[in-house]
Amino acid sequence: MNILVDYQIFLAQRYGGISHYHAKIHHAINRGASGHRSVLGVFGSSNKYLGFFPDPFRLLNLKGKAVLRSLNQAATKTFVRRFDVFHPSYYDNYFLSARRLPPFVLTIHDVIPERFFMDARGRELVARKKNLIPRAAHIIAISEATKAGLLEYYDVPESRVSVIPHGRPDHFERFAARSAPPARAASAASEAAAGHMLLAASAASAATGATAASSGNGQPYLLYVGLRSSYKNFALFADGVAPFARRHGVRIKVVGPAPLPDELQQVERLRLAPLTDWLTGTTDEELYRLYRHALCFVFPSLDEGFGIPLLEAAAAGCPVLCSDIPVFREIMGDAALYFDPRAAESLEGPLEQVSGLRSVLVDRATRNLDRFSWDEAARQTLQVYLNA
Repeated sequence: MNILVDYQIFLAQRYGGISHYHAKIHHAINRGASGHRSVLGVFGSSNKYLGFFPDPFRLLNLKGKAVLRSLNQAATKTFVRRFDVFHPSYYDNYFLSARRLPPFVLTIHDVIPERFFMDARGRELVARKKNLIPRAAHIIAISEATKAGLLEYYDVPESRVSVIPHGRPDHFERFAARSAPPARAASAASEAAAGHMLLAASAASAATGATAASSGNGQPYLLYVGLRSSYKNFALFADGVAPFARRHGVRIKVVGPAPLPDELQQVERLRLAPLTDWLTGTTDEELYRLYRHALCFVFPSLDEGFGIPLLEAAAAGCPVLCSDIPVFREIMGDAALYFDPRAAESLEGPLEQVSGLRSVLVDRATRNLDRFSWDEAARQTLQVYLNA
């Protein structure tokens, strides 16, 4: 069988969860001994998961990018007839006008636009999904929660939907081999005591005016990773961690885009500015180390399609505090501490507990990772292709 995956997400993202998903499935299918072949039909992408296109395409202006997109669309519509199955990598409907279109499989990554974005851009995205979903030979949802959302918002038979979860972040494994593991206490009791001593020492350091530079790498920190607007719920995160961070002198490391003025104002109002580090342009290895040495990773989203950072934290040996929402329960089970993502005060208890539960949470999360495999995801995806 010959499978064509199109250009869409690889022109839209230089890196990101959806392009990573398609690249991992593509590479795993071609690595296998099944004799089936996956082709990425993309020209002019600088996506880092592909690795074989030159970066100068990033310098194209908007007009140049539109031309590049048109060239990719024309090539896809011309050559798609030579393939047995087509898998569009996002929701543009352009390929429906191809003269001979083979069965196509569509992956639904979330229903966040349906729930949170009803501006013009959100309405356009939902309209495109509504146009494609009834026409797809089969639909892949990346979690049971995403499948439930799909069935809630769209009239699609459940028999046409398969749940195929993401794999674990196996690229973290090579970083783990180069990184000394954080110190582990000998027992739950001694670990709890050690955690309280660490926080007490950090609070004393804060009381004497110690800065990030003078406290060095030993000062404990909470970690936030990713975008921060809307459903990502950063404002509640800041409100929720502020009392704990001030009380114990714990830093807050925020990985993602540069802060917006309203975010800086909130952090200043909460008296967190001296404790907050905004980290941009973080490499994968730097991110691994940030997870590895954090007091915990906090994931406050109101909704997600899957939640890759949960598995990243688990792979790095970092305890997880996350929203009590169905998809996070599905992915993490008993390997995380949960809080109400609509009540900032609900973070207080888990934050105070996490030091004493570190070993338990990390051990559970490490075992939980065995449920997630890109090779297994590719095997199941290939079966969907064969049945399409």
